[in-house]
Amino acid sequence: GLIERNLVLANTLVDMYTKCGVLKKAREVFEVLPMRDVVSWNVLISGYAQLGQIKKVFYLLCKMMAEGIMPSLVSFLLLLTACSHAGLVKEGQLVFKEMGSTYSLTPVSEHYACMVDLFSRAGHFNQAMIMIGKVPSSERLTLCLAFLGACHKWVNMKLGRWAFQQSVMLDENCTSAYVCMTNMYAAADMHADEIEG
Repeated sequence: GLIERNLVLANTLVDMYTKCGVLKKAREVFEVLPMRDVVSWNVLISGYAQLGQIKKVFYLLCKMMAEGIMPSLVSFLLLLTACSHAGLVKEGQLVFKEMGSTYSLTPVSEHYACMVDLFSRAGHFNQAMIMIGKVPSSERLTLCLAFLGACHKWVNMKLGRWAFQQSVMLDENCTSAYVCMTNMYAAADMHADEIEG
């Protein structure tokens, strides 16, 4: 009976089960809660998002709103991350747009980082660069690193050099940028060898 009376404890328990990938047990704890807040829903949605169950993520979001609980900035962060990992570019764009237009929530740098990741993973580099430009320079490092990582994946040296330069301009001691750029050069050399061979 303690779980039913203590929402913080229940949310922590749901979080533990979702992080362990035991969604059935997480759902059981979630279902016995007499009252659920946005944190309860976000924790459960996070578990399904981590396992790539995108349909369930959107289903839970709809169910949450049907119970009268509006999504938070964290809810949208979870949705955008799920869209990014599932390669759902159009859906991610719609979610990002609806944040402001429907729910009057102002995206923060983490939401922009998700969009950069979403566009970059899909190879939509121009759209990713536009997103980077919308964020104040003091908050761009994470976005530039996400973009640099995608350039490494796609072996796009030209844009990779741009992302690297942007990253080190923001933080000249950013080891992640140097490591990623080194790996990109190694991947490009390997790719060139394969073509010649």
